[in-house]
Amino acid sequence: MNGPSRSVFLSRNQPENTLAVWLIVVGLSLSTPCVSQAESVTLTPTQVVYQWLQWYPQDLSNAATLTTTSLRNGLSHKQWVEKNEPLLNDLQFKYLDGKVLEEEHDGVNASVTVQVRLYLVIGEVRQVETYSLKKVEDHWRIDSQEIQEDRVIRWTI
Repeated sequence: MNGPSRSVFLSRNQPENTLAVWLIVVGLSLSTPCVSQAESVTLTPTQVVYQWLQWYPQDLSNAATLTTTSLRNGLSHKQWVEKNEPLLNDLQFKYLDGKVLEEEHDGVNASVTVQVRLYLVIGEVRQVETYSLKKVEDHWRIDSQEIQEDRVIRWTI
């Protein structure tokens, strides 16, 4: 082999080339859609709810992609985030964990009931939430959420 090999091109002896490669990789990763976006993979209703518990409210932009317009009260993703972010930050709301208790679906509508543990500014709460989902363009979306008041398990302050 007469010319330089790829390993020489990426060697530490040529930092300007390494920087150029790093900039190309970063540029490509920023321009490539995130694989974790709800649109990229068809999730089951339970997977959508688990994804919701991971993203909401720390990543409201992604969480919004898991919802229908009905859940967002007719607001766009951006409007919904802008409206809810300050309130949720004030509450210091964060899901800590969740466990599916029940799931039902008929191919178009679904219901997932989850026992969750969450944190608010007033302390830790354990409660049961039921999510109603609809299939929209072959993807499950959260259409409504109901907190079962009679199944709030414990408040810890």
